[in-house]
Amino acid sequence: MNKGLNIYFVPEYIVMHPLESSGKILDASYYKSKGALIKRLYGYSFNLVLGMAFLIKQYLKPQKSISFFSSFKESLIGFNSINKG
Repeated sequence: MNKGLNIYFVPEYIVMHPLESSGKILDASYYKSKGALIKRLYGYSFNLVLGMAFLIKQYLKPQKSISFFSSFKESLIGFNSINKG
């Protein structure tokens, strides 16, 4: 647009994600992957508290399939599964 080109909208799907791949199903693998992501982003810094707050917020969503204890345990497994790089 900045170069004076025209832009057109074409109402067609080019990508579609199944429900289970888009973070809508909050199961053990979801929490494990988020625990690893939090370590990768924050390490052991003070911001780790923000990451844990995010996990708690996710747990409050209605589509969860595991208990709070299990979600926390899976998050820790994911957190400890990678090295901060």
